[in-house]
Amino acid sequence: MEPIPLEITDEIDRRILEKLREMEKREGDSSRFAKIYGELFHIQMEARLHAGVTRPILEKHLIENRLRQGIPLLLLGDFQPDWNQAHTVFKKILAWAAKDSEVSPKFLETWALNLIF
Repeated sequence: MEPIPLEITDEIDRRILEKLREMEKREGDSSRFAKIYGELFHIQMEARLHAGVTRPILEKHLIENRLRQGIPLLLLGDFQPDWNQAHTVFKKILAWAAKDSEVSPKFLETWALNLIF
């Protein structure tokens, strides 16, 4: 699957932000959904700007073996995410989730990391 061209995603983002602004104008401060969605959407947009995607290297023998075994050519393990970027985004989302809570972002981060690892 081809990646979506940046100008299209920028246009989609612009339209989403427009709709959120319209909703906020229409519903005023009562539009909690628009506020929450907008805050998370901004984290997502910022993350996309810094996201790096490494293309998996599929050598000929690997392709042949997978075809022979009847398994997918691409497996989840073939992708190498930018774990530093993922951690940064994760921390921003935790800080966002904790801002209206009595729980500190650091506590949430420690708790969540203990669940993951």
